Amino acid sequence: MDEFKPSTLEFNLPDEDYQFFNLWLDPFFLGIIERYMGYSPYLLEAYIRRNFPSPYRTMNHYWHRDLNHKFLLVKAFIFFTDCEIENGPHEYVMKSHRDFTLNGKRYYSDQEVTETYPVESGRVVKSLVKAGSVILEDTRGLHRAALPRLGHRDLGYAVFMPLPWFKSYRYINYQIKNDVFKKLTKRQAKY
Repeated sequence: MDEFKPSTLEFNLPDEDYQFFNLWLDPFFLGIIERYMGYSPYLLEAYIRRNFPSPYRTMNHYWHRDLNHKFLLVKAFIFFTDCEIENGPHEYVMKSHRDFTLNGKRYYSDQEVTETYPVESGRVVKSLVKAGSVILEDTRGLHRAALPRLGHRDLGYAVFMPLPWFKSYRYINYQIKNDVFKKLTKRQAKY
């Protein structure tokens, strides 16, 4: 850590911990996700990320759009620590999941985003939240994790989207033990 000064570390969910999966698959959140997407999607990624102050940015610290799916994508951000300005708030450009004024690149500079969506537009939202807060977001819109200046920020992520049309697709960024899976409700298990 001292030598490389990473800005981000990712951890897989504890595959033996029912409480983590129960949190990611909370029925209230699933209802919102289903209503937004119009059907029951799949949970394809679930992990925990810690962001640190660092002289180096990684991809999630730049403005970007998630490209997991062209039409339907919801990401759940579950805050395990309080998130204030100094420890890197999550930022999002409201309605940018339908506004492709900035499009065609994978990452965008702060200047490009500020010129396109100036502060006075009120469209850039900084999530200053308490531990335990959950944000459900269509991350096809422009967003980023601001780089922490002090402390750290711990977040859980869950990515919900349609299973790709080709059935051989099996990229799932988590594992779950059979005994934990058996504790899930039928509704949770179908995800």
